[in-house]
Amino acid sequence: MKNLKFLVGVAALVSMGLIGFVACDETTDEQQQDCSPTCSVGQICVATAAGPKCAVDNACSRAGKICTDAQTCNVATATCETPQVVYKDYKYVRIDDLSKQYTEADLRREEDPGADIDTVVLIKTNNSLVYPKDVAGYQYGEIPQGDNLYTERKYARDPEKVKELDAFTNYPNNVESCALHKGSPEGPYTYVSLGGIGGWLIVEMGDKIEIGDKIDVLEVGGCEITNSSASGDAIKDNIKVQVSVAADASSQWQLIATGEGPVVSSPALTADHLPKRQ
Repeated sequence: MKNLKFLVGVAALVSMGLIGFVACDETTDEQQQDCSPTCSVGQICVATAAGPKCAVDNACSRAGKICTDAQTCNVATATCETPQVVYKDYKYVRIDDLSKQYTEADLRREEDPGADIDTVVLIKTNNSLVYPKDVAGYQYGEIPQGDNLYTERKYARDPEKVKELDAFTNYPNNVESCALHKGSPEGPYTYVSLGGIGGWLIVEMGDKIEIGDKIDVLEVGGCEITNSSASGDAIKDNIKVQVSVAADASSQWQLIATGEGPVVSSPALTADHLPKRQ
């Protein structure tokens, strides 16, 4: 009699919409009593090898399948599927100036202090050369507070210069000479200066960076100066080269090379250089 009253009460609650469940056809009466009506609204009782369990009411659970937290239910096929993990492409190269922090006296002696970057070259495994398609970030080096030299003279501070190969016109055959200006000796600079410690540049390459690729950064140093009123060899400066899947300066950057001009080259990139990032 108590069981009858219980079932009548449950039926009333279900008809009022206060409790929702669908009992599994495969469960016994005893199992259904164990699972139902304790399933929450939006769940159904599913028979499993470990006994009846409550699961979200969807095409999979109605077919007797309970998806894990890492799976989603394909309602068209009533199957539990593990979503494919999508990894981001490496596209960004960051160059940090490791030369030194310049004083006001240094700045008055040098027209373009710190590392001077002509361009960045992505060498694909088929030997094709890919150049930057965009500048994603640029910061000039740390300079003395209150210094007004930047309004007194012209500096090579246009990061867009990195998108073209201008200084090392014989690259990749040789980098023995470097033109400091484009056109005439008074023309635009062929490079962008990073200005010493604290200076950095981030570029987006024209293709993704993959395992087996190499990267060359052309730093205007250790080469014979041409197309300029200056003469002799350009000063070599140390730089650090890193890659990332994002342009954010605080992103997870992977070190691939350090060195000084005229060319700082990475080895053939491996999975260690390019860990998977979601």
